[in-house]
Amino acid sequence: MELKQILKIAVLYSFLFSILVSLFNMLPANLGFPLDILFLVPIIILAHQKYSKEKRDAFTGILILSFAFILFSYFFGYLLDTMVYYLSKGEETNTQNSTGLLGLLERFENPRPSFSPVFDIITAPLSNLWFYLVNLDFLNFNLTLLYSKFFVISVVIYFESLFYLFIKFGKKSWQAFIPIQNNLVLLSIAQKPKWWIVLLYIPVVKRAFLYFINNSIAKKFDRSSLFALGMTFLSPFFYGAISLDNRKEIKFNS
Repeated sequence: MELKQILKIAVLYSFLFSILVSLFNMLPANLGFPLDILFLVPIIILAHQKYSKEKRDAFTGILILSFAFILFSYFFGYLLDTMVYYLSKGEETNTQNSTGLLGLLERFENPRPSFSPVFDIITAPLSNLWFYLVNLDFLNFNLTLLYSKFFVISVVIYFESLFYLFIKFGKKSWQAFIPIQNNLVLLSIAQKPKWWIVLLYIPVVKRAFLYFINNSIAKKFDRSSLFALGMTFLSPFFYGAISLDNRKEIKFNS
C-alpha cells in the first residue's frame, strides 16, 4: 500500500467531484436532485479502480482512499463555496440586471460558508439519524443516509466486493448488480437451497439465514464464524476483506 499514491488519487478525484457538483449547482434549474450522489458513485468507482488495479492488497488502500476522498471533497467544496460567496458579494449594484457569471452567482445568496468538517461530516449526520430513528421518521432517516458520503461509498464497496467475489467463484460478475439474482448467486456459492431466497426477504428472519450463507462463504476463505457475523452486519467491510484483495484470482469452485 502506497500512501502517497492513495492521497494523490484522492486529491485528483475529489477535486473533479467538487468541480462537477459546484458547476451543476449553479444551473438555474437543478430540480433539487442530490447531485452529490449522481457524481459520487461513478467517480468513487473510478478512483477505486485507479488505485486497486493489479494490487494484491487493495482493500485497506480502498478504505483509506475513500476516507481521504470524503475529507478532500469537503475541503474543495468549502473553497469553491467561499469563492462563489465572495464573488457574488463583490458587486452589490445592479443586482437585478446583472448578466453573465455575476448574474448566475447572484441567484445563490447564501450565508458565508463555514468550515466545520467534524460537525458537517460526522456529528450532524449521526445526530440527525438518531433523531429520526427515535422519532420513527424512516423517510428522513433514509434520506439522510442517501446524502451521506460514508453510506453511499460503503454501498459502492459492497457491490464492488460482490463483483470480485463472483469472479473468484467463476460466476458472471455483472450479476452482482441485479437484485434477487445476486442473492441467488450467493446461495449457489454457499451451496444452500435456492428456495432460501424467499427467506432473505422476510424482515428479521433474513439476518439469521444471511448469517448461515455468510458462514459457509467465510469457511471457504478459512475465516471464523465471528467473521461471518461481520459479513452479515457490516457487509461492505467484511466482504471487501475477502473479495478486494487478490481480487482477480479465481480460487474456488462453488
